[in-house]
Amino acid sequence: MHKKLYKSGKHWVALTVFTAAAIVGAGMTSVSAEETAPNQQAKSAVSVNEVQDTTTQSDETTTKPAQSSSQESTATESDQETSQQTTATKTDQEGNQVDSSDTKQTSSRDQALANFASQHVSGYIYSPEVSTANGGYNWFENGQLFTGFRYYMGTYYWFVNGVRQNAGWRQAWGMTYYTDNDGRAVQGRQNIGGQDFFFGDDDTYYLRSSGYLYDGSQYNGGYRWYENGQLYTGFRYYMGTYYWFVDGVRQNAGWRNAWGMKYYTDDQGRAVQGTRVIDGHVYDFGNDGTYYSRPVNGYVWDGSSQNGGYRWYDNGNLYTGFKYYMGTYYWFIDGVRQNAGWRDAWGMKYYTDDQGRAVQGTRVIDGHVYDFGNDGTYYSRPVNGYVWDGSSQNGGYRWYDNGNLYTGFKYYMGTYYWFIDGVRQNAGWRDSWGMKYYTDDQGRAVQGRYWIDGGQYFFGLDGSYYMRTNRYVADNDGVYYAGGDGRFLTGSQSIYGRWVSFFGDGRLNTDGLNIDFPHWSLNQVSLGAPEGCEGVSFQMALSAKGKNVPSLQDIYNRIGYGWGVSPYDGFHGNPFGRGAGETQTVLAGALASKLNNAFGVQTEDITGAGPNQIIAQLLSWNPVISYIPWDFQVGGGADHFHVQLIYGYRDGGFLVADPLQYSRGANYWISTGDWWYLNSNLQPVGYGAPASMNVVVI
Repeated sequence: MHKKLYKSGKHWVALTVFTAAAIVGAGMTSVSAEETAPNQQAKSAVSVNEVQDTTTQSDETTTKPAQSSSQESTATESDQETSQQTTATKTDQEGNQVDSSDTKQTSSRDQALANFASQHVSGYIYSPEVSTANGGYNWFENGQLFTGFRYYMGTYYWFVNGVRQNAGWRQAWGMTYYTDNDGRAVQGRQNIGGQDFFFGDDDTYYLRSSGYLYDGSQYNGGYRWYENGQLYTGFRYYMGTYYWFVDGVRQNAGWRNAWGMKYYTDDQGRAVQGTRVIDGHVYDFGNDGTYYSRPVNGYVWDGSSQNGGYRWYDNGNLYTGFKYYMGTYYWFIDGVRQNAGWRDAWGMKYYTDDQGRAVQGTRVIDGHVYDFGNDGTYYSRPVNGYVWDGSSQNGGYRWYDNGNLYTGFKYYMGTYYWFIDGVRQNAGWRDSWGMKYYTDDQGRAVQGRYWIDGGQYFFGLDGSYYMRTNRYVADNDGVYYAGGDGRFLTGSQSIYGRWVSFFGDGRLNTDGLNIDFPHWSLNQVSLGAPEGCEGVSFQMALSAKGKNVPSLQDIYNRIGYGWGVSPYDGFHGNPFGRGAGETQTVLAGALASKLNNAFGVQTEDITGAGPNQIIAQLLSWNPVISYIPWDFQVGGGADHFHVQLIYGYRDGGFLVADPLQYSRGANYWISTGDWWYLNSNLQPVGYGAPASMNVVVI
């Protein structure tokens, strides 16, 4: 304690100031106004407007701590002096004395407060003239009575108008606190008014808002759930799942209603997931962390007496029908999976095996064959194809067509086979589609030349398989003539007005063979078509056939031409113009297609024909338009493309009419070998067209 003088008007007054006064006893030290909120950075004092105090503390309930007689004497004298001084005189704003009869007498408390304010005192000040509560000590901040928390002697105390409060709830810094009977902010778990609360153990002192807190209750090991300091009723997420609480007490097994949904907690109080059988009924609580009860769907264990206790539910009901499960479809009746049997669904017929699975593919059921597809549709459909049905022939396989055993040809494994009542036949003659065929000892339709019963026959090389009659035929080995019964002729024969000779195996003897069709020799340049070799060759072919020869304009109008025309569809370019640095032509396929059945003839694309096929056509009085390079050069990226007419054969070579009439002249002879090389390697630049292009005019 020390005396401090201050001037009041013209008089000096002594003030006793305690800077180390005790709040609940002696030995405490004074504190600065810079004390902070618990566990926070420095914070200014909480003003009266910022706080709400729920406890009223009397100003006259605490006796001043004991002092020495000299202190009491000094304090009394000072008090008397101050009182006398205050009563005797007043000063105006300029410090002049004013007669006390002219102003209201100021109380000693007001005078003391004014004195403290003028001194800007801070701390726990002995000031009984202000309040005698708590031994006359009051808390000042910068000369003003303070309301709020102040940290002192290792904890926080709550003051209202400078007076330390005792037990009660406090609001500060946006938090809720509680002070005990000595005015100290409490920590840890506290029982207040029969209610347990938790204020932390980290020197922050505020009431925790929620959590599963130990309060010593008789349930669940003394733990209950608090929310904002109150015992909570409802779900709370804890330790990885949801638990249900009533008045803070965790409940165990039972149904719960929350958030507009229905839930169930097990005997540990945890909200359940998945499917559960409860009181003999099955429920689905999901597997996605939502926990609510929803209609049961799927193959669910419900303890039934069949199929291991599993049944199928759909929207909560036992299901009848097909359901897709584990990679296939199963059939259920009242939720129970059925085994082997026929099933009707979606307007189709199905069959399930002894495991209840819908079957696919072909199946023999009760001695009959059925097809259930291999495309994941499973329904029974008319059987088609080479199907195993357990028959006694061909390894048990027979051919079905639209559910019926089939008689006739069917294409299978790269060729045609002949079936009778589904059974594949072996070697023999077959009649179909108005033609005659032959199958070998494996049942396959034959092609090309084939020996049958001592004679040779020809069945084509183009995948048509039928026997040729009354015509010249050819392969790489020779030229032949198939008679009216299909058998090759031998010896000397008069065919189409020409005598020819065949060897004993049916091959044509080409020695002395001379074919030379009379024809017009035409020059494309002279005819005004420097790019029109295809049309001029066709004109010469018509003349060789004895037909009327139309104009080139008529021919190319029929073919179609222009720079926007593809050579696969007509003539690309202008046949009546000069070269334009690119190939101008019409390819063999388009040429034959556009001129067929025009101008009194038929035309056929025989691209790929070899020398023997050309000879066979010439023997049949058919000239051939052939794609032969104009300069007898191929490759090298140069444009050698040209079209000419083969009109005859002599001495192992072809007679050719050239519409360009190059250095070889209008007509020339070329060996069949040279022709085959040139024709097989000539392709128009830039089109990727096939080589060996030829068109026969019939």
